[in-house]
Amino acid sequence: MPNATKSKQAARRQLAAALRAQQKRAATSSPSRPSPPWHNATWMNCGIYDQPVPSERAVHNLEHGAVWITYRPSLPQSQVSQLRAFVDKQTMVPSAEGAASRYLDLSPYPGLPSPTVISSWGFQLKVTSPADPRLQHFVNKFRAAQKYTPEYGGACTGGVGTPLRS
Repeated sequence: MPNATKSKQAARRQLAAALRAQQKRAATSSPSRPSPPWHNATWMNCGIYDQPVPSERAVHNLEHGAVWITYRPSLPQSQVSQLRAFVDKQTMVPSAEGAASRYLDLSPYPGLPSPTVISSWGFQLKVTSPADPRLQHFVNKFRAAQKYTPEYGGACTGGVGTPLRS
């Protein structure tokens, strides 16, 4: 098996494991139990990043209702610019715990199975173009949606990380 294929499979497994672990923690944790070592107690500031971000922090954002748009680092700059423009045009969402935010993260992620992958808590969509209309439908359905968000109203600001734009 070529190394690139192994790397992609490993990246997919790592992301899937992080999502499963976070979901399990949300379902079984209590305020008196300390967080497991794979869970960052502090979320990441939502926004646009030009470098890969820690999966555990991005998954914490998903738990708060964010949508994480990841793209292959080799994606042409014109498509990265389209994704950034997509994030910038989204409306701000109020938060019960912090400042309003777009509740979106955008970052490169090595080894993706598709040029762009959009994730929310428990859902994922793979697209080949930033112009795919399903991207907006996904954001409309899952971003800060009480039905799909374990920690609805959780902040997407006041965490760690310095996005290029929020």
